[in-house]
Amino acid sequence: MTRPEPPGAADDETAASAARLLHDLRNRLGSLLLNAEVLIARLPEGERESASARHLVADGRRCAALIMQLEESLKQR
Repeated sequence: MTRPEPPGAADDETAASAARLLHDLRNRLGSLLLNAEVLIARLPEGERESASARHLVADGRRCAALIMQLEESLKQR
């Protein structure tokens, strides 16, 4: 016979799983951004300052910030 889980145990497990996934996602996004910045640095000087290069880094940083906000909201649950 199995013991019933305490109230909220499944929710805690789901939140912990989501937090781990978000942490992994943030780390992978950080690696991707670092690689993008290295590739941008290797571009010819005129292309380094292109709108595409600036947007790539800015969009990546915005995504990282959103992921961090999600992580924080899960911690506050």
